[in-house]
Amino acid sequence: MYGSRMDELLLITQAREAARSGAAAELRRACQLSQAEIARSVGVTPSAVAHWEAGIRLPRGAAAVRYGQLLEMLEARVLWTPAMLRARGRR
Repeated sequence: MYGSRMDELLLITQAREAARSGAAAELRRACQLSQAEIARSVGVTPSAVAHWEAGIRLPRGAAAVRYGQLLEMLEARVLWTPAMLRARGRR
């Protein structure tokens, strides 16, 4: 599905913005996942995920692509659930 350089650059940009804005951490919590579980899926250490979520570092390279792919899957999983809409103040 992914593979073109433009697709990868888009995923990296989206992953970095999600990490920087706090949206990635919010999404992880909404899916009831730990930083360790995210790290295992992406192939990095839990401290790397913690640094991304805290804004200390940004995801880079292949890890950023995998993180972006994972965030897309998680977002699709929770996007339109009633609980997520309630949490964001929409009904």
